[in-house]
Amino acid sequence: MRISRREFFRDLGIAAGTAVLVGRGALAGEEAAPAKTAKVIVCNGTNYKALLTRAFAKIGGLKKFVASGARVLVKPNIAWDRKPEYAATTNPLVVAALVELCYGAGAREVKVYDNPCVDCRRSYASSGIADAARDAGAKVSYVDTALGKTVKIPRGVAVKSAKIYADVLANDVVINVPIAKDHSLTGLTLGMKNLMGILVENRGRWHQQINKKLVDLAQVIKPTLTVVDATRILVANGPTGGDLRYVKRLDKIIVTKDVTAADAYAATLFGLEPTDVGVVKEAKRRRFGTADLARMAVSTVKV
Repeated sequence: MRISRREFFRDLGIAAGTAVLVGRGALAGEEAAPAKTAKVIVCNGTNYKALLTRAFAKIGGLKKFVASGARVLVKPNIAWDRKPEYAATTNPLVVAALVELCYGAGAREVKVYDNPCVDCRRSYASSGIADAARDAGAKVSYVDTALGKTVKIPRGVAVKSAKIYADVLANDVVINVPIAKDHSLTGLTLGMKNLMGILVENRGRWHQQINKKLVDLAQVIKPTLTVVDATRILVANGPTGGDLRYVKRLDKIIVTKDVTAADAYAATLFGLEPTDVGVVKEAKRRRFGTADLARMAVSTVKV
């Protein structure tokens, strides 16, 4: 049963405070068959590197996904000119931990970028992601919107093509790292919504039938891994935030290969059923990924 926003705030006791394209050849016209069981790892704690190491171990280890010499894109949400504590952008410490772990697995190069909704320089700096990622050894750059590649979506329901940043195609691995937060248009913004950050076209056209279009996009832009930052979540005034009253600290990270499962499980952190989120409901209708909690093998790690 869906709870009201007032009930949710009461229960949480909110207080102030605190992709992937699987390399070249990842473009696919076929809908993914639903997995029999999706493995979802829920991390609890603040030692992000240790937590993620243990989480990856439960799905075969990061080297299973990041081969020696691989080029990796770690794709966070850097959409807004907000400091980390406002939960409008991905936690920079989670990004840094992922960069370090990718190099530890043998990556040749790890890139970090996003296509923000505001000035890149401000959002990269305010979010803390640029400095944290560089300190961890990543190549941090801005998306060059002039360098787009049109990708066909053969089985798209609401959109038949998308213009994406061409550099995405040059990576062997993309790790999708959304923050879990409220969104005025989609209810929540999670893994599939975060993929919009590789688009280099007028995103206004994506706002009509957005849930259908997000599933269309996810069918051809398939993250190797989705790592949901729920270390602190924004439960209202999303996606921009700006009011600490609506930030809840959870100290959780969700790790899975299945972007639909990531979004479905993350919905429960907001007191919602998975199909209360439009994009999850649409994915379930198309049998894209795993939207049912009962079909997930959920395990937890704590450090």
